[in-house]
Amino acid sequence: MPVSETKHSKHVRSAGLLGVITVFSRILGLIREIVVATFLGTSILSDAFTLAFSIPDLFRRLFTEGALANSFTPKFIFIKKTEGLDSAGQFAGGMVLITGIATGFISLISIIFAPTLVKTTIAYGLTGSSLDSTILLTRIMIGYIALISVAGVYQGVLNSFSVFWVSSLTPVLLNVTIITFALVLAPQLSNPAVGFALGVIAGGVVQFLFHIPFVYKIELKIKYKIDWSNPHVKETLHLMIPAVFGIGIYQINILISNIIASTLEPGSVASLKFSNRLLELIIGVFVISMATVILPHLAKLFVDKKLDEIRNNLTLTLSIALFWALPLTIGGILLAEDIVTLVYARGEFDNRSIVLTSNAFTLHLLGLCFIAWNRIFLSSFQALGLIKPLVLSGMIALLVNVCLALVLKVSIGHKGIALATSLSQLLHMLTLVFFLRKQFANRIWSLLNTKTNLKIMIAAGIMTLILYPAKSYLADIKISYYLNLIILIPTGVVTYFIASYLLKNQVMILTHKSLLRRPKQ
Repeated sequence: MPVSETKHSKHVRSAGLLGVITVFSRILGLIREIVVATFLGTSILSDAFTLAFSIPDLFRRLFTEGALANSFTPKFIFIKKTEGLDSAGQFAGGMVLITGIATGFISLISIIFAPTLVKTTIAYGLTGSSLDSTILLTRIMIGYIALISVAGVYQGVLNSFSVFWVSSLTPVLLNVTIITFALVLAPQLSNPAVGFALGVIAGGVVQFLFHIPFVYKIELKIKYKIDWSNPHVKETLHLMIPAVFGIGIYQINILISNIIASTLEPGSVASLKFSNRLLELIIGVFVISMATVILPHLAKLFVDKKLDEIRNNLTLTLSIALFWALPLTIGGILLAEDIVTLVYARGEFDNRSIVLTSNAFTLHLLGLCFIAWNRIFLSSFQALGLIKPLVLSGMIALLVNVCLALVLKVSIGHKGIALATSLSQLLHMLTLVFFLRKQFANRIWSLLNTKTNLKIMIAAGIMTLILYPAKSYLADIKISYYLNLIILIPTGVVTYFIASYLLKNQVMILTHKSLLRRPKQ
């Protein structure tokens, strides 16, 4: 087997381990949303909690899955490789202090000026008790920003030493904490959303503390001192803020979508949130896991200037992402209403909530393949240190998302906001490809393995030809939604994998070999 394929098999196994942990985490996240749906439904309190949690949650995604981690990690790897562990420890310690002080200050200011912050940003369309609830919940949860941001630096350190599982497990701890607090406190409180909010801040403390013992176990002595004369600190800070508009553009789009949705009918914000949670379950299972594994590896390859190996890694990674994302998109769209009913339909989550959420979910799914490829391309930009084009492509996608959402909401309400998010992801992908082409001598399309990707599309097409008439037949005989899912999901999975196997798809073969091969002792 070629060396590049062997190395990528290791990445598949690493991503597979993260995928297992992430599946568990995302399932718990989904259970958390089920608990939210049960206690709050798509009510005013649900909208208030969604909007109040959007700011700390945005920071969580930006710092643990985005800007800080992706700006810090390549720089940390470079220092460790070129200057040694002592310099790397000084750099990491300085970044921990800077991040903690900056985000702690932001949290304090946000608590003091919460009414103004909430009214002018996240809850522009709310008034009365819903606005008051949003302000209260924001004050409770905003401190989560500081806790998770510092944890994001520790995550970058651990990932650089190939210790990926620790940070992938911390969302499990967050979700367990939120669920526990909600189940214990929500029934006892006049405002049950407060129980969820207290769970968020407690979960942040648990996530922060969980990283520390593992950081001290690796062969690195972190020195907690800020050295403003260190050029690496300045470079990382310089990269961090613009990186927010590149790496975090998807999450920023979601935040803006929620703000726009707050001007629509009650439940619009909550339904978009519940839809996004389902989408993130799909994304987190493999896409984020693969991106987390590939970033440190790409950074090392770029330092060593191994451009051919970079190209091979990206080509196969893009095909792997498409291999999972495309059938999940098709299956999700065909079964959207049944999936939403199975997951959320209980308590305060009524038929109106099902329709609102399944409509949003269908349109969110249209962007899944673009989101998957964007995560891979964004990792390439970060490893290369190409921040300006990253920011420009992110800003273009952001502006298009806002404009489309404002236009489409007039005619199709919250569905227009979901569609705008997906279309902006398509544009974001195209602009990333355009800016990345120079790094590959204008041969960017050589990264796309046309033969392998065509086989993926053919297999997905065969799956669709089987699933669509089967779904129509089952709808005619009017069986229950859970029987629909029990029959159609296995049918789709088996059909897709058999078709991929018969087509001798490279990704199918590689995944099979990676799962069977025992790691070398």
